Amino acid sequence: MLSHKEHLTHCLLLIAFVFALFSSSAQNNKIDSLRYQANSTSDISDKVDSYIDLGEIYTSQNIDSAILYVRKASVIAKNNKLPIKLAKAYIQLSDLYRKNQVSDSSMYCLQKAYNIGIEERNYDLQLESLNKIGYNYYKKGKYTEAYNSYTKAQKIIDNTSNPELKAKLFNNLALWNKAQNNSSIALEYFQEALQISEENKDLKAVGIVSSNIGLLYESLDKTDEALEYLEKSLSIQNKRHDKVRESYVHNNIGLVYENLQEYDKALKHYRQSLQLKEEAHIKKGIDLLYNNIAIIFKKQGLVDSASFYGNKSLSIRIANNNKLGEARTRTLLGQTYLLEGNTKKAEKELTKALQLAQNFKNLSFLQNLHSSLFNLYMNNKEYEKAIDHLLKANAYKDQIFNIEKEKNIAAIDAKYNLLNTESENLKLSHEIDLNKSKLKRYIVLGVALAIVLLAIVILLFVVARSRKKLAEKNKQIEQQAIQLQQTNSRLKNLSKFQESMTNMLVHDLKTPLNVIINYQAMKDMDSFDQLIQQSGHSMQTLIHNLLDVYKYKNSKLELHKENIQLGFVIRKALEEVSFLAKARNLSCKLELNIDFIIKVDYEIIKRVFVNLLTNAIKYTPANKTITLKIELLNSEQLSIQIHNPGPPIPEGKQELIFEYFKQAEDDTPEDIKSTGLGLNFCKIAVEAHNGQIGVKSTKENGVTFWFTLPNVIKETQLTFPNIEETRNWFY
Repeated sequence: MLSHKEHLTHCLLLIAFVFALFSSSAQNNKIDSLRYQANSTSDISDKVDSYIDLGEIYTSQNIDSAILYVRKASVIAKNNKLPIKLAKAYIQLSDLYRKNQVSDSSMYCLQKAYNIGIEERNYDLQLESLNKIGYNYYKKGKYTEAYNSYTKAQKIIDNTSNPELKAKLFNNLALWNKAQNNSSIALEYFQEALQISEENKDLKAVGIVSSNIGLLYESLDKTDEALEYLEKSLSIQNKRHDKVRESYVHNNIGLVYENLQEYDKALKHYRQSLQLKEEAHIKKGIDLLYNNIAIIFKKQGLVDSASFYGNKSLSIRIANNNKLGEARTRTLLGQTYLLEGNTKKAEKELTKALQLAQNFKNLSFLQNLHSSLFNLYMNNKEYEKAIDHLLKANAYKDQIFNIEKEKNIAAIDAKYNLLNTESENLKLSHEIDLNKSKLKRYIVLGVALAIVLLAIVILLFVVARSRKKLAEKNKQIEQQAIQLQQTNSRLKNLSKFQESMTNMLVHDLKTPLNVIINYQAMKDMDSFDQLIQQSGHSMQTLIHNLLDVYKYKNSKLELHKENIQLGFVIRKALEEVSFLAKARNLSCKLELNIDFIIKVDYEIIKRVFVNLLTNAIKYTPANKTITLKIELLNSEQLSIQIHNPGPPIPEGKQELIFEYFKQAEDDTPEDIKSTGLGLNFCKIAVEAHNGQIGVKSTKENGVTFWFTLPNVIKETQLTFPNIEETRNWFY
């Protein structure tokens, strides 16, 4: 008699078998239905869709059959002039070729789809194609070409409302920045991708991005945050019954626990990953999991288990002709045999691993191998060989140290930026709750500042009158009278100048304050949010300039440098002043043929761009164009030029404008007068970066402000399209 438990087991197996049979039958019925539809329909569009759907079904069964069906769809779409259908077929073919490891054909199809997107002005097609092109380059380690594609995609992202495409682009940009050790920027892009995916309720994307964020935190040694996001991803993949991605996440969690030396937990997740791959009949990555399990057993001192799983991994890697993987596993086995005391086997495996590793320039791997061989020969008392391998290991260690010095500095900067980012996020969450009270505070501060400025004006007026009376009393002696008259004249000019500058400060603050104070009357304006934001930016820039100029007049500006793309800084500065430019119907021509990575204080250099662009906007006649040009002077120095076609600056006063509270002309129109603090701040900021700043101006050519930045880390080889053929950078 069978027990109750055995009866239950048999029933469950029977149900699973029936379900599998039903699923297989349902899928076969769908395939037959699609084949009939493709062969019988007279509607060409339906015929193409049927073949594309057949390709989708066969992707998980027989990739060669999938390629044949999608090719047939592309031929029909091309012959019948259905460009959008043809582009979709090309994109599907590119995925199939990539899975089949035919990368050239995959890139060819994506380029075809992108060209169709341009011809048809279909931004979704362009964005999807560029995203996949960039990802293909990224997977091949061609980071410059990948960033080139992603940047093109960024320029058209506002033209699409497809959240899935936007999330994928931000995720890929984050992966690119992570590969470049720009961890703080990578985290920003990941969070943007995650927010879009969560708002769109795209569980698959949320799971992928969460896993990526977890791996980023792991690279920053933030294991608590890493496990939080990886567990979130694991929960989502479990709900979606996606065994493939669930397997990947288990492996990643295992790596975190292995680094924490919690070997039992690591082993549990590696085995769960292995089980899921076997259930889904996935061969890819099995060798890696066997290798990871062997490493855990070796670290626990379980030599037999480590040897068993290591040999299983080795046999797969030899069969797949994976030379680097074979070298790594042989090294693991050699180290395991050395623990066991079997030096003969250890020498055989380590020597073979070294022969394979010579073909790969992996310095840390080679150092590890030579260190293992040193230990082996020391155990065998073969001291001459041991010393030879010790010297080689130390040589590789020195090379690694020299390479890692710069990386460590960048990593420290990245951690600092990450802390700043987290701090800013907390501040922003508080600002959302306190928006109304902040607005009132700004008004109170503005009024208080206006009162203080008025008091200064009165005080200056009283001082000027007192000095004038004193000068009149001392006119009794002729020589003294002449001297006093000269002194009085200078004091009058100073008083007039100080009063003028005070008026300018009030003038600069008055416009944004009026906007904020009268915000109730402007709520119905289309650009109300931009107007309020621009007013806040204007006040903030003026206050920062005033504080920095006075603070650092007699001291050196303190910088917090980081590696960042110059194009990213320029784009943020253009966004901040775009509303001012739109009000005067100005356009901006950007001449940037190659993007660069520079080491600067991001906030300081961005404010230099904002001040110079604001200055250009003020003096440029309506409906004209401002030009922003970037050139490489030499291998380590950039020249940035901002040209406006406004009135020229007299040659004798071109150096004067960089002094604080100075302007080139006293008859400057009232609506564009300013304090001159912005240019003085620019001079302080640029010189603090060891650069230079100046101005060129002629009656024929207008005004060009220029400055140099010396710390160019590297070029990205990114070619920007001609601005006149694309769009106005102020919009």
